Amino acid sequence: MKLSRLEESLYSCCRLFVQGDEKSWVASGFFVKVKTLDALQSDLLVTCKHVVDGATSLSIDVRRRIGNDPIRQPTISRVDIELDKAVILSHPSEDLCAIFVHPLLTPLMKIDGAWPVIYAFGREHICDYNTLDACEEFVMIGCPSEMFDEINNLPIIRRGVTASHPGFHYKGSQQFLVDCPSYSGSSGSPIIRYGNLFFDRERQSYDLAMHPRIALLGMLTSGFDDVSEGGQHIDLGVAVSADAIAQLMTTAEQFLGQIRPPAAGWE
Repeated sequence: MKLSRLEESLYSCCRLFVQGDEKSWVASGFFVKVKTLDALQSDLLVTCKHVVDGATSLSIDVRRRIGNDPIRQPTISRVDIELDKAVILSHPSEDLCAIFVHPLLTPLMKIDGAWPVIYAFGREHICDYNTLDACEEFVMIGCPSEMFDEINNLPIIRRGVTASHPGFHYKGSQQFLVDCPSYSGSSGSPIIRYGNLFFDRERQSYDLAMHPRIALLGMLTSGFDDVSEGGQHIDLGVAVSADAIAQLMTTAEQFLGQIRPPAAGWE
């Protein structure tokens, strides 16, 4: 089954079952891929730092390449991650972290040779902020109010627009605001610029693409915890910008470059 680009993005996102010492919670996360000059490549699970703060473990369900139609008739395997043994990289200032999950996925290959169906964002998907207008439409993929399609192992898609200029850092942080209410479970959701019609600043015209394109704008971190002057809550969300995600990918590539020889499971 051939997937559209937006359908591929669905398989970038997964539901996180997070376990602490006394309680558990659900959040969202998504995959990115990095590699070094040695062509060593690894998948990382990106989410918010506050999602794993105080947690002891987390689990994700991954779709396997098993059967005639792994998309419509998925076989699901659960991957458990002990956070004290995992390699986790954190962004120095933003609510953003990445977990190296590649070594935890390779044991599945030894069972039946079936690598998980994972669509990982690469550097080619990082949004070029010079191309952005003051307001951009996007889709956000995740688990709002912990909603998820367990039968098809698929997250929920929502639509919104940017509430602050996505090409600028809101109040000096690597963030922007989104006009899309944030609910429990949405933290860690990728925010994707998606559409046929993009504004080309150099040509000062709209570029109509024959095939819809995607670009990673950022990741939702939280709801906007301020209120208007009238005391009414503002249904806005806070997102970390894609350039912060790109910085974390660079840190991950530098980490991989220091592995000599490659550690077991990282090939």
